[in-house]
Amino acid sequence: MNNYEILHPIGRGAYGNVYLYRRLSDNKHVVIKQIPTESITNAECEVTKNEVRVLAMFQHPNIIEYYDNYLDNNTIMIVMEYAPGGNLYDYLRSRGEGNLLPEEDVLNLFCQLVLGMLHIHESKILHRDIKSNNILLDRSHRVVKIGDFGISKILSR
Repeated sequence: MNNYEILHPIGRGAYGNVYLYRRLSDNKHVVIKQIPTESITNAECEVTKNEVRVLAMFQHPNIIEYYDNYLDNNTIMIVMEYAPGGNLYDYLRSRGEGNLLPEEDVLNLFCQLVLGMLHIHESKILHRDIKSNNILLDRSHRVVKIGDFGISKILSR
């Protein structure tokens, strides 16, 4: 943890909490999902290991990038790319009722989502939890990043 400075919490997951950090080596913002090992079952630990395995397989502009993982004080730390635009669900709700996205923006986001999903499926992975909460956005809300591979499944090749 000496390589990171905590900035603030940004969310809660099924097994742990997610925090925004600043990586000291390059001042880049990263997300660290923290999962305490003593408060999860063996099955939940396997889900966490699976998420790390799956994330490490991808390098695609429309999938959250995996950087590292390690154990710190009985807590699994998963270091990932930060998507400063939040998730699609919150973004659409923040626009207010009746303030629809222009068709061009919808098509742009949809095409990126399809490209990310195509890469996931070509890698023989099923995400199994695609929803607007797991579609993350860049600061401009114009670039899609698929996240949360916790319950994904690696298919036999």
